[in-house]
Amino acid sequence: MIFMNKIEEAREIVLKDLRSCYLGNGILASQVNFSDYWARDSFWASFGLIEAGIDLPQVKSSLKLFLDYQHPNGKIPRKVCLEYNGLKYLGMKIKRKKPRPIYVSSIRPFFSFDDNLLFVIAFCKYVEKTRDVAFAKEHMEAVNRALAFYGKKSLVKKSLLCEFGFGNWMDTIFKRGFVLYTNALWYEAVKEFEKLRNTLGGGKKKEMIPDPSVILDKINEYFWDSERGYFSDTVRSDGKQQYYFDLAGNVLAVFFGIANKEQSGRIFKKIGEIYEMYKGLLHPINHPRYPFWKISPVLFLFNIQDYQNQISWSWIEVLLSGAYTKCGRLKEAEMTLNNLSGLILSHGHIHETYYLDGRPFDHLFWKSAVPFAWGAGLFLWAVEEHRKA
Repeated sequence: MIFMNKIEEAREIVLKDLRSCYLGNGILASQVNFSDYWARDSFWASFGLIEAGIDLPQVKSSLKLFLDYQHPNGKIPRKVCLEYNGLKYLGMKIKRKKPRPIYVSSIRPFFSFDDNLLFVIAFCKYVEKTRDVAFAKEHMEAVNRALAFYGKKSLVKKSLLCEFGFGNWMDTIFKRGFVLYTNALWYEAVKEFEKLRNTLGGGKKKEMIPDPSVILDKINEYFWDSERGYFSDTVRSDGKQQYYFDLAGNVLAVFFGIANKEQSGRIFKKIGEIYEMYKGLLHPINHPRYPFWKISPVLFLFNIQDYQNQISWSWIEVLLSGAYTKCGRLKEAEMTLNNLSGLILSHGHIHETYYLDGRPFDHLFWKSAVPFAWGAGLFLWAVEEHRKA
């Protein structure tokens, strides 16, 4: 009961944080560092609002905002800029005369692979929650194009998405081939789209979109390492695995049902072993540490090469709690959520990133974004999952 009281108190702070990121029709990623409409952050944040049934008109308007800027080729923008970003990071905020959609990464020609996938999942979940059939039918073709984009760009190999560079949420870590995080979302997006399409009475699916069952089989075939007991972070196109443990990808595999009961148990065992190894309050996002050659050179300029390398991110911490809950491991779920709740109460906000001892990430040239919409939205989602358990 003490745990739940702390979690409920943190939930009130988190909801206030998330609402402070509402601006016009969209959801800002944060008010520090990322004061634009970022697709990844907006859609992840939406999951919690949808699950909790809170501020659903804001979710709808955010979805519509990104639909308005969808590229003719189907690409959802990586972000919609409200200010001049180069000047913003130098401490000068100058508002643009009109918002500018950005479709590529800051390191060209790379782009984010998960924007379209998260958009599709958020869209489908919103329609399922609200039963807004008119909205669904109006934009169904746009959702179809968002998934078909990958096939048009020849990015679907062996029914999986194949990427190169800085394409997934770890957009400062170089990855090449099939990436677990991206393909877990690919499976969930195609599965949710199929469910929505069948609910609405059909409508032709683009030929380049595989069946979700095929994607599921391929993920298990290519990524599962039976010897180590987890899904590998990255698999080269020739089938060779890179044996990094990616916490986000493995937790998504559990939550989306990619991992079966035995696999989920082994993944949780691995998470526990790594947690004990580091002896921190929070969980590292990867193990072992990524070598210097996989890290974006930009990070070395600011001396923040650990930004996505063995520290903790709030959104993954709450995602882990939700995965524990789904598998009936309620004690571990509550403990994980409780640890983060204590930090939220202590600092008065939910932060983007933390050191493993719970201190917010703080370097001379870069500090943890706060408030952090992505983590806030998923915190709401994790609490709702725990309440239903």
